[in-house]
Amino acid sequence: MHAQVRIREMLNYRFDVIRHPSVKTFRFYSARASDSDALTYVAVMAFIIALISAFMGGVGSAMNLLLAMINTLFNFYLFAGVVYFVGKQFGGGGEFESVVYTFSLFHVPILLLTWLLQLVAIYVIPDINVFLYIGLLGTAAQAFYAYLAAQSCLCFSRRLDALLSVGAGILVFWVIQQIFRTITS
Repeated sequence: MHAQVRIREMLNYRFDVIRHPSVKTFRFYSARASDSDALTYVAVMAFIIALISAFMGGVGSAMNLLLAMINTLFNFYLFAGVVYFVGKQFGGGGEFESVVYTFSLFHVPILLLTWLLQLVAIYVIPDINVFLYIGLLGTAAQAFYAYLAAQSCLCFSRRLDALLSVGAGILVFWVIQQIFRTITS
C-alpha cells in the first residue's frame, strides 16, 4: 500500500480515536500497527507545523525548519518510548510498534489543535497565561489518550500500571525539556 493511502487511512482512524476514546477503540487500531506509518504520519505533521511556524514567525531558514521537525519527532518517540519502557517494567505485554502507532493517532491531532489554539491566542489574547493554559490542556488531553492507548497496547492487568507509565512518560518528557531549555538559554 502506498504511503499516501496509509496517511489517508490514519486520518480517518484518528477521527474515530478522538471521537470514541476507549481501550476498545485503541485495541482495534493497534492491530493495524506499523511503525513506518506512524513515523510518516508524525513527520508530515511536524513538517506542516514547522513550515507554518516559519512563515508566521518570519524565521524561515531551512535549518530551523529541519530542527523543528527533528524536535517534534524526538519528543514524540521519547514520550512513547518511556511509556513503553515503564509499561514493560510493570508487566505490560505489548509491542513498541503498536504503542507508537496508536499514540500517533491522538498525538498528531491534539498537538496540531494545541498549536493552532496557542497561535490564535498569541494574536487575539496576548496573555502568556492563556498560552500556558492551552498548553496545559493539550498535555492533559495527551495524557488521557495515552492512558487509554497504554492500557490497550500494553495489555495491563491493572489500570494503575497504565497511569504510572504515562505519568513517568510525562515526567521524563518535562525533565528533558527543562534540561534543553537551560542548555539553550
